[in-house]
Amino acid sequence: MNWSIDGMGLCNQKVIDAQIAKNESGAMASSDKQWRIDNVEQLRGLRLQLQRYTKWSENWDHDHCAACWAKFAEFDGPNIQHEGYATCEDYPKGARYDWICKSCFDDLKDDMQWSATSASSLKPDQIYIPLIDEGTEVIRPTFGLSLGGDTYRVLATPTYNPNDENWKFPPGSVVRCAREMRDGSEIFVAQELVSGD
Repeated sequence: MNWSIDGMGLCNQKVIDAQIAKNESGAMASSDKQWRIDNVEQLRGLRLQLQRYTKWSENWDHDHCAACWAKFAEFDGPNIQHEGYATCEDYPKGARYDWICKSCFDDLKDDMQWSATSASSLKPDQIYIPLIDEGTEVIRPTFGLSLGGDTYRVLATPTYNPNDENWKFPPGSVVRCAREMRDGSEIFVAQELVSGD
């Protein structure tokens, strides 16, 4: 199998060639359908949400369609996808971890038993993140996408600025939370890092 460098990592040359052919012809030949299905077998039966692509973190600034390897990014460039279908919070690796381009979703949704879900059905929970270097115990309310049980992916607040506040678990981190009583209310407080950047 031939491999090439795309500037950010290794890409399968067969996948790149198929994507180029797709972009030039506007449709992919049916003979190319099976290898795309093989690429996304782990995504069979999932709910996927159509959304604008946003980078996972400062160090993870693009993704690829799990089926055909089309590139998703916030920046512009040839054949860059800015919107597609992403995994939801019930996916074991988390919301927005894997992406499917619109063309592949349309081509493969019946074979893969995918269903599209709306943003209104994906409701993040409020969680609290400890701040460090504050001189006293401080926790910051934010939102997290539930990954099942007591595990959440931390989301940034609209005004998040790492230069103003030092979050113990920055946005994008996967954390384990525990229930705590604070001022008469039960809240979820991030306790430990499960995975992060």
